Amino acid sequence: MSEKQIYIVLKRNNDRVVDYALSTTEIDQIWIDERFKSNKETEDESATQTDDESKEGKENGDVPPYPLTFGDVEEAFAQAMLMYRKSVVETISLAPILATVRLNQSIDNLTKKRGEKLPGLSNGEIEVFTLPHHAGYSINRHVDESSALVDGALHLPKIATIGIISSYDAILTDLLRVIFLSKPETIFTSEREIKFSELVRFNSIEAARESIVNNEIESVVRRSHHDQFFWMEKRFGMLLREGLDIWPDFIELCERRNLLTHTGGVVSDQYLQNCADYGRNSVFKVGEKLNVDLDYLVKSIGIITEIGCKLIHTMWRKFAPDQRSDADSHLNGFGMDLIAAKEFDTAIKILEFGVNQKQHSSDLCRRMMVVNLANALKLGGNLDRCNRVLSKHDWSATSYQFQICVAAVRDNFEEVCRFLKMGEDVTGITPSNFRDWPVFLEARKQQMVQEAFETVFGEELFRSEAEPSKD
Repeated sequence: MSEKQIYIVLKRNNDRVVDYALSTTEIDQIWIDERFKSNKETEDESATQTDDESKEGKENGDVPPYPLTFGDVEEAFAQAMLMYRKSVVETISLAPILATVRLNQSIDNLTKKRGEKLPGLSNGEIEVFTLPHHAGYSINRHVDESSALVDGALHLPKIATIGIISSYDAILTDLLRVIFLSKPETIFTSEREIKFSELVRFNSIEAARESIVNNEIESVVRRSHHDQFFWMEKRFGMLLREGLDIWPDFIELCERRNLLTHTGGVVSDQYLQNCADYGRNSVFKVGEKLNVDLDYLVKSIGIITEIGCKLIHTMWRKFAPDQRSDADSHLNGFGMDLIAAKEFDTAIKILEFGVNQKQHSSDLCRRMMVVNLANALKLGGNLDRCNRVLSKHDWSATSYQFQICVAAVRDNFEEVCRFLKMGEDVTGITPSNFRDWPVFLEARKQQMVQEAFETVFGEELFRSEAEPSKD
């Protein structure tokens, strides 16, 4: 369930989409005009601004630093994790296959171009060719190139594992920047001093402040990942590791990344000691080489997704309590996206974290998280916990929108059909809601539900792409 609409605006040129914009709030013509300024106007403005003017503008604070809000950080993090879950994992999965296909195609092309087929030995699936002796060099070159691709593909999980920690570091940098800029008192304490000789180097107080912020962030990010948490707990007065069951796995991942970066994966005393200190005893011995395969990378993505999301939202709630409605909506949406991606274990952890927050913007939003948590538990195969989560709440007095969702999670498809037939004006469920919300994943597979949907909305549930929706 989600309580927001999303708006997408497409800019076309000769029926081809050349740009687009998304908004989670209602838009108007002024918003559209502002978002889609002509490229020529933008280019002209850029052309009239010299490098010196651009530099001066940034130093004077005319160009605000990115990110501006906690929401910016959360959205950037969600996109980064989506990239790793989809693009990176899928690319690595296909890389060995593509390398083999490329080798076969190269050999086939070379053979057909320079070889002569021997009909007497060629039959069915087998074809035999003769080639000039010196063509063997070309064949060996193709084999070596393709073998290098296969070998390279085997190293991609290791490279991606190093990269995902770098992505986490970048998000932490952005998160600290938002905290320091939104709550300057967390960094500009009465004890902090800046020498006059340093101050005169800056053109403005704003430039000096930006330098101090950057230096503070750099000093934090340079620490080990466990020291970063200790620093944040002390500076911000928070217990960030309390109840964080993923902490030992996070430490092992960070320590393994250090080995991959500095020793090629060879186990060191420091790796074993740090893992043991934070609850993760290792079966490896000094001098052994750690392996990183696709399964480990997938697990690593789940670890960073969980710890990064929880860290961002913990800080968001502490330092911007007036934004709790946006924070709750983002967190619920994060969980829904994970369910849609079939990352049920991570979705459960994120949504449990959301449900168990001490304060929510509304009971409505909390119940959304409860329903989505129950759905993640069901789809993850834990029906008992799913039913226990739902049974803790009375749904009879809630809106029909909640009741149809609860019925869907409980696989009560007759009830789903009954609510559907009440109509969109009563339930608040649009065709798009029913097609897109993960809570209806199993219901959409049922023939009786598909028929009820078509009866109510006048269109097939699984319509063709060319067929317009009546939303």
